[in-house]
Amino acid sequence: MRPVHITDLTHTARALMCVEPEERVSLATRIMQEADWADRYTKRFHKRHAVWGNGTLAAASAQYKQSVEPTFDDRAYGQCLITALTMLQDR
Repeated sequence: MRPVHITDLTHTARALMCVEPEERVSLATRIMQEADWADRYTKRFHKRHAVWGNGTLAAASAQYKQSVEPTFDDRAYGQCLITALTMLQDR
């Protein structure tokens, strides 16, 4: 997976907002795995993966439905950001 920036986390959180709370850890894990696979693919073949993108979390998240970006004081969005950041730290 490529280095992670705040936009990667916000794109991931926006995808997490579109699923039920009990599905969020699973989706975050899947997005991070797909970003890792895409990064390996990009390094090997010197092109983006058609579905998972270029190895960033933002690109891997793009294949999933995304909520409109809320403000940081939105409680559900904050929880999704925490989930994304926690999953990243646990990798």
